[in-house]
Amino acid sequence: GSPVETFDVLILRAGFNNSWTHWNNLQRARAQYVHDQWARDTQLAMGGLAGRGIFVHLYLNGLYWGLYNLVERPNASFGGSRSRTWSRGADVVRPERSAKRVVEGRMARPHQLRPLTTLRTSGFVVLCTTALLAGCRAQPTQPRFPPAHRDVAPIVGDAFSTEDVRDRLGEAEQVMELAGVKGGMSVADVGAGQGYYTVRLAKVVGAKGRVLAEDIMPEVRDELSDRVQRERLDNVAVKLGTADDPTLPSQSFDRVFLVHMYHEVQSPYAFLWHLREGVKPGGLVVVVDADRPVLRHGIPPAQVKCEFAALGMQPVKFSLLASRETYFMAFRLAQPRPAPEKIRACGG
Repeated sequence: GSPVETFDVLILRAGFNNSWTHWNNLQRARAQYVHDQWARDTQLAMGGLAGRGIFVHLYLNGLYWGLYNLVERPNASFGGSRSRTWSRGADVVRPERSAKRVVEGRMARPHQLRPLTTLRTSGFVVLCTTALLAGCRAQPTQPRFPPAHRDVAPIVGDAFSTEDVRDRLGEAEQVMELAGVKGGMSVADVGAGQGYYTVRLAKVVGAKGRVLAEDIMPEVRDELSDRVQRERLDNVAVKLGTADDPTLPSQSFDRVFLVHMYHEVQSPYAFLWHLREGVKPGGLVVVVDADRPVLRHGIPPAQVKCEFAALGMQPVKFSLLASRETYFMAFRLAQPRPAPEKIRACGG
């Protein structure tokens, strides 16, 4: 359907072979040549002017060089062949870090455009300032949550124990069975650490299920992302949250797991207020922790029950696990989410 049958200049863009499936997280973050072609295709689909392109496998003298983006170069000839208002005598300027280099034409006409993009009149500056101030006044205030009114354990690391030890205890299998995790479910592993539960949940929910692994430490998130890629867990996504908000997509998860981490949450009411929004109707929030003082890296079940109740969540299942000190507790959404100022803190 394209009216263009011949091309003056085509480019093979290597993109440094970055892709979203690369094992290195820094390479994945630079996989922008995929975005570029999507933007061109979208512009063309909307009737705009953009270079046509496709992805090709490049072979030179029988040697495979990899995946390249074959795309038109947007020079004056390109524009003139597609737009009556863009003549072949157009000025084409290539921006570079050190200077602007003229590819075709001259800089005189681009220089004439500068006054149109520069704030020169005081009246316009005052207008902008007034608008900005009005925008600042319109910003909503941040919600204020009650403090914890209890001890909070320090984050001692992203490894609870060796995976072999945990496998011998059989905790994960028991927890997933108690939680009723099944194939096709969407689950979240909040405070995922090195991904002990993440990789095991991925196997249970299967190819039709989804696992979101969240952590608040960037270096831990990156290591887990590398593990997910290395083990080819295509049904797992990894994201960075904050101490007060795991940033879960709204009403997206059948089960949300908080495994050996809730005692480290610094602002439990803010954390739960945000977290509960990610639970599907009929979904559960699962807490696995040790029944011991918080500063010994545990939290009594009664304290967990009280704090969840303050956010309108009700326990539906409780069980001691194999170690007898570790417990399982599942909660459902029983009441609407309260306004932050209406939350009644435990012991406050």
